[in-house]
Amino acid sequence: MVTLARLTAEEYFKIRFPEREAELVHGVLKERPMPDYYHSFIQARLSYLISTALEGQKRLSVVTELRMRLDVDLVRLPDLCILDYFPNPDEAPGRPPILAVEIVSKDDVYTDLMKRLAEYRDWGVEHIWLVDPRLRQLSVYGGQGLVVVDRLELPGLGFAAAMEDLLPSVS
Repeated sequence: MVTLARLTAEEYFKIRFPEREAELVHGVLKERPMPDYYHSFIQARLSYLISTALEGQKRLSVVTELRMRLDVDLVRLPDLCILDYFPNPDEAPGRPPILAVEIVSKDDVYTDLMKRLAEYRDWGVEHIWLVDPRLRQLSVYGGQGLVVVDRLELPGLGFAAAMEDLLPSVS
């Protein structure tokens, strides 16, 4: 029987990743799927749209792929999140963002995505979105699990977007 050594978040933060950073999932390093064109485009577009909608709200910041410390042995990197606080820039935030977004790439595994969304919810993230460009589907994750919606909305912040707002225009 092979036993893997478990890492703590402190040990994980000392690792320098030469290429794409892995996540720490319950003490084990887990490679993240490589982003594809849709993933990268939507991540940039959504970041721009949300940042534009939040312009002037100094207490909120939109960040991408920020290390988030969910637990002692769990570090995730949401594709995009909104923070309503200014974290120590030298440490991974240990407090939930108000929004966490995952964008599906072709190499993503559905069960891994669902596990990740549940971890965000358990951690206390208020708004959790899943964007699936291939299915052309937007979903919100909450108490009822994953619910398909026509628009992603943050009503209190004046933001809403439909799938056609996020996809590249094909001419």
